[in-house]
Amino acid sequence: LDPAVALGRTSAAADRMEDRGLTYQQSVRANFLELARRFPEAVTIIDGCGSAQEVHRQVGERLVEG
Repeated sequence: LDPAVALGRTSAAADRMEDRGLTYQQSVRANFLELARRFPEAVTIIDGCGSAQEVHRQVGERLVEG
């Protein structure tokens, strides 16, 4: 999920991760994408653009597959 979109979904009570801003979020995302590229057997990418139920379904499917 694009970090700008993710930050837009946060509530008024942001935690320390959200408080670090967009640049930090973009760096975290880039690092996780690199981990997924390097270790596809251990790290999978879930599309977070859907509803909470859709993301939950995708996670469940990946866990069953894994």
